[in-house]
Amino acid sequence: LAQADDKTAIFENWCDFLNYFDASVSVQLSFINQGTQRGEAEKAVNIPAQEDAFNSIRTEYRDMLKNQLQKGNNGLTKRKYITFGIEAEDLRTAKMRLERIETDVLGNFKALGAQARPLNGLERLELLHSQLHPDGQEKFHFAWSDLPKTGLSTKDYIAPSGLSFSQDGKTFRVGDHSGAVSFL
Repeated sequence: LAQADDKTAIFENWCDFLNYFDASVSVQLSFINQGTQRGEAEKAVNIPAQEDAFNSIRTEYRDMLKNQLQKGNNGLTKRKYITFGIEAEDLRTAKMRLERIETDVLGNFKALGAQARPLNGLERLELLHSQLHPDGQEKFHFAWSDLPKTGLSTKDYIAPSGLSFSQDGKTFRVGDHSGAVSFL
């Protein structure tokens, strides 16, 4: 929706961001689009009237948000993730370098005007579980303290009961949902 000059500036800033990573850093960009419940989205932008003089402003803002909702995302929740990794001699060295990269990445996103935050291990597992159980019927139940007691790994807590892959290997199915993965 931006003007041509703004689009060019955004693209150049994005290129600068991508060029930050040298060959020693592996980078993965994930773009996850999921259908949303229309009613839930409308509830989120509904600003109720109050007993003051600002109801006209609330109504105007609510209508603007609803208009954006109708024309913007076609009922999709769009989330973007960046995953990066390195090779290191030991855990201490890796942790220090990864923390420095994380700080730089967050600073670059801030310079781009984009909000970003790191995920902790539990949030990453929850995200992977939601991707591997798209119908949402199997809830995510996990506690780090269960790992030594059960002998299971984190993979056992997020894995679906099965995946089906197409003959050409380009698409897959998890339950009633189809998916594809692309890479450059």
